[in-house]
Amino acid sequence: MKKLLVIALVLLISVQLGAQPPRSPQGRPQGQGVQGPTQSKDIPDALSALEKAKKEAENASKAANPTTWTKLSTCYANLYEAPIKTLWVGASKTELRILLAGQRVVKSEEQTIMREQVTADTYADKVLYFDAEGSLIAWKVVSNQIPENTLQEALNSVNKAAEVDSKNQRTKDIVGLLDRIKTLHANAGISAYRYADYASASKSFEEAYNVSTHKLVNAMDTSLAYYAGMTAMYSNDHDRAIKFLTLIIDNGYDADGEAYSLLAEAYKAKSNITKAKEILNTGFQKYPNNQEILISMINAYLESNDDPEKILELIRPAQRNDPNNASLYHAEGEVWKNLGNLDEAMKCFVKATEVNSNYVLAYYSIGSAYYEKALKIQEEASKELDNTKYDMLVKEMETSLESALAPLEKGFAVAVDEDVKLTLSEYLKNIYYRFREKSSDHAAAYEKYNQYFQSGAR
Repeated sequence: MKKLLVIALVLLISVQLGAQPPRSPQGRPQGQGVQGPTQSKDIPDALSALEKAKKEAENASKAANPTTWTKLSTCYANLYEAPIKTLWVGASKTELRILLAGQRVVKSEEQTIMREQVTADTYADKVLYFDAEGSLIAWKVVSNQIPENTLQEALNSVNKAAEVDSKNQRTKDIVGLLDRIKTLHANAGISAYRYADYASASKSFEEAYNVSTHKLVNAMDTSLAYYAGMTAMYSNDHDRAIKFLTLIIDNGYDADGEAYSLLAEAYKAKSNITKAKEILNTGFQKYPNNQEILISMINAYLESNDDPEKILELIRPAQRNDPNNASLYHAEGEVWKNLGNLDEAMKCFVKATEVNSNYVLAYYSIGSAYYEKALKIQEEASKELDNTKYDMLVKEMETSLESALAPLEKGFAVAVDEDVKLTLSEYLKNIYYRFREKSSDHAAAYEKYNQYFQSGAR
């Protein structure tokens, strides 16, 4: 499950993306009869200062002075921050209207990000994201006047300053700039995470981590490498996730055990279940009360179809430690189901719904178990030659199908994920098809679920 990203820094948030030249709401380029949106006035000032600093760096005598390069690095960093330097996370729209006086919103739209409703306000040079309460939660820069490699150029200039600072007179300034560049990359990662661009977030966290390993800083920030791996996992870049998560574990950092779970999931995604179980066992030995590791272990054993008794030994103490975790009861039900004990499995699935009335997976498991049972009875009936026995089997099959309806409909009602709803609708339309002539309600239910399934299956 994706968790909110928490980073132990007091940071602003920014991210660098490219954009097309700004246009007015009517679609006309600026300067063609309709006043277009204006960008931050700090951008032209920052560009002017940067050009001046570049010229100084091209002067041979000035290029020998480390201050010339620290100044150039500062100018690059200032340009990067220009569109958003007056903003802060938590600012209200009212406060921002004052701060951004003269800058107009080009477009405002509602979006769903990580299942949360946000408002995205697009300006000429940035997009601001607000939560349901109207507080600023993230932003990204979209000015085409700010090159994507701006922070890299800032770092290149710092490195040049260190190179010509033979007497180490500007070490403090250089280290300060390196820390600023690291922070800007980390901020970009946080912001990209908040608007669900996980691939960009991972790259920004990597850049921040790399700066932390600079020889003049020499303070490897493994938490940044962890975030690089975590967001890589969220973007389904499993090789990249393995690279960073392995790196931090090897360097003694594991985010209180969560790194083991993520690393195991990455290996599972690459079909290396043996390696996943090995990692989880290591994590479990270190963190025996970590529920996330335990649940990952249970799932790994279930997926590899072995050691069912071992899984039960793991589940029981987990349930005692976390009695309100519906997934643990569901996991036990899956174990009993794989062992062929459907009655015990059903008890566990029902328990999961009692613990969490919105736990969709448990409703699905109950309904699909009844459905699968009906299919087996149907197969048995098809081979039965005795009419009386055949009729009894058909009645038993229909009873099982009817038992599947309530949990499947409940699951459909509480499900949020469209793919899950589509799967549940397929079960329901199949069952109601058999009973469609039983009553008008059954016929209407068939039409409802069949229509939903057909619309989603296209």
